[in-house]
Amino acid sequence: MATRHPSTARELRNMTPSFIRSIKSGLKTKLNRVLPSNSSQPSNILSEKLQRKIVKQKLFHLRTWYLFCGAGWVVILLSSLAAIGVFSQIRTMASTSTTTTATATTIILSFGWNSTGTTVVSDASGGPTALAIDSSNALYVAETSLNRIQKYVIGSSNTSTTVAGQTNGASGNTSAFLNYPIGVAVDSNDNVYALDKYNNRIQLWNSGASNGVTVAGFNGSGNALNQLIFPYCFMRDPNTGTLYISNNGNNRVVQYLLNASSASPSGVYFESSSNNLVIANFLGHNTVHWKLGASNWALIAGTTGVSGSSSTTLNNPMGLTLDPYGNIYVADQSNNRIQFFSNNSNGITIAGTGTTGNSATTLNGPSAVALDSQLNLYVADAGNQRIQKFSRS
Repeated sequence: MATRHPSTARELRNMTPSFIRSIKSGLKTKLNRVLPSNSSQPSNILSEKLQRKIVKQKLFHLRTWYLFCGAGWVVILLSSLAAIGVFSQIRTMASTSTTTTATATTIILSFGWNSTGTTVVSDASGGPTALAIDSSNALYVAETSLNRIQKYVIGSSNTSTTVAGQTNGASGNTSAFLNYPIGVAVDSNDNVYALDKYNNRIQLWNSGASNGVTVAGFNGSGNALNQLIFPYCFMRDPNTGTLYISNNGNNRVVQYLLNASSASPSGVYFESSSNNLVIANFLGHNTVHWKLGASNWALIAGTTGVSGSSSTTLNNPMGLTLDPYGNIYVADQSNNRIQFFSNNSNGITIAGTGTTGNSATTLNGPSAVALDSQLNLYVADAGNQRIQKFSRS
């Protein structure tokens, strides 16, 4: 059986006499085995001396061992207390860190500016009412009373450039003019959007262009969804191109999706088999598919924003219709013709010649089309104030 060592000083004191007696008994037995029985020396005297010496040595070793064990327990105890203290300190530090972070956030949100301003544009004589800054930090200013948008490159010797409207400040309602612009935005391609208040529209001036294109507000002032009355301000979503306009005269904010209402839809057909709207965009010079619930469209025919008279282009398309096979018929008004599109963007002229006329083979500003059950084509020939039928051959 393994020897059990005492664990406390009190236990050591209590058990020392019996422990010494056991040592003496064991030593006596060993001495009797070692010394011969006929030895002339008194074994009891020798053994007694040896016993005292060995007991002293054993007690010395035992005390040393207990001293070592006691020191070990002290170390363990101190280590435990230190660990508890460190853990507590860590918790305190974590709490302090959280508090510090919260405080730092509050400090970060507190900004300051120099109370002394520096003049960067000294000749904005048109009564600036709105500003925009492009990716190169050029400044765009709506100079309202001069009916123009000016671009200023700060620090450049070329003070400013008119990027929308007329340099001389003239007002007007055609595509080359603005009338009291009070809002401006610029996209990543440096195209400029001007809120043309008295013309009740938003005009897009592509970079370097001398004319603008209406992208919101059509058909004069009014309360229809594609009309504005004295719009006051607007913003453009740089990610989607969506315009949000404060339509002040109608007491509402309206949303214009990119390339949605911007082209003034002039003809709509619902294709139930695909759950699509087919739309003719008068000012966009195109026709598009718009899936219900979608946020954008897919081009069918024409070149967006570009008019033309070729087989792949349109010029102010008006009405349209579809046959049971999905073919599309478009009244291409300014080209005085009806275009047929069958699963591609290359159209075929099936009525009209492309020139204005009042003969049986010509049209003058066709505005609508329809098909009967035999696929005979009917055309509203608006300029000639008549309805023309083109029989299927």
